Amino acid sequence: MATPADARAIKSLNTGEGSKKFVELNTAEDFISFYQEMFPLVQTLPQIILQKELIVSKLLSRLQIKSRLSLEPILRLVATLSRDLLEDFLPFLQRIVNAIVFLLKNGGDKDPDIIKQIFMSWSYIMMFLQKYLIKDVIHVLKHPADNELFVFKLLSKYITEPLTDKKFVDILLPLLAKRLRNSDSCVVILQILQSVVEVVGSENNSKILSSVSPLLTFAGLDVRKSICDVLNALAKDDSSVFVVAKLLNEMNATSAMDIGSLDYDTIIGAYEKINGEFFHTVGKEHALIILSQSAYDMSSEELILRQSAYRLLLCFVEFASEIVELKDKSDQGCWTEAPIQHIVTSFLLKHMGNAMNRETSVQKLWIDLLREMV
Repeated sequence: MATPADARAIKSLNTGEGSKKFVELNTAEDFISFYQEMFPLVQTLPQIILQKELIVSKLLSRLQIKSRLSLEPILRLVATLSRDLLEDFLPFLQRIVNAIVFLLKNGGDKDPDIIKQIFMSWSYIMMFLQKYLIKDVIHVLKHPADNELFVFKLLSKYITEPLTDKKFVDILLPLLAKRLRNSDSCVVILQILQSVVEVVGSENNSKILSSVSPLLTFAGLDVRKSICDVLNALAKDDSSVFVVAKLLNEMNATSAMDIGSLDYDTIIGAYEKINGEFFHTVGKEHALIILSQSAYDMSSEELILRQSAYRLLLCFVEFASEIVELKDKSDQGCWTEAPIQHIVTSFLLKHMGNAMNRETSVQKLWIDLLREMV
């Protein structure tokens, strides 16, 4: 059955922003032949419904290094088609990814112009399909870590403009949120973030901190170390992140003598540095980084880590109480009742509820914390 998306696709491939525009600007023989071949197939709605598969196949067949003069218009048409078909484009996405990977591995990665053209097309595809990818990305892409993220990782090496980099980050963060439980994918995405955040500037830092903090409540050491690397990169241009990054590195320190083991002296030392004054000096997103690490350590097998994490969370509860009870609201600094309430309800109470399914020793600490809160 015909859909509005099908009608929009006709416009793109027939007379709108698609082929007609590019055929006037591009005289490459390969693109001209493609246009002449496709034009009769996209004149009516029933035609494009019937020929979707053929149209995509013909577009992808042109994504080869030997057709480099036609790559820019072809890649733009692929992006335009994804915008117009939206969810109906998803069945073709795996083939798009494979074609881009093939192009990159067969010479495209050595041509800066091709890299930029692929990046722009891929960025628009991800932007147009973002809400559908977040909903069902694992089923859409059979090998996301191998292909989709490979495209991002390779392209990230060539991102040098802040505006382009910002768009890159905006596309990556929702993918990170979807793959919270896939440690391999998370590490790859975090490595890509680390490589591009120095270009984008500090305006996205709060968004990045908010995206990575949930990982710290459950992720393994490999992911945690990658988060530390991201924060270290952010801290180079943002002094507000520096202290938090330093503390997080120390709270995940590993032993130089016993490879793979934690350095408990350094970790406990980091916990002892954090008091109520610390929370006065940082914002909500920064505080959640440290609170998330503490929520993780509340479930540690090591009693000393559980106790240190408990004391830190209790310190925040006492800080939060002071903020709420302040009569002179001008003394609150960057904290108001709204972020305090959000952390209490969406973070502390949430993890208290989750802890009720854990072992008794973990439950007891969270119950003690709840008692102090009350």
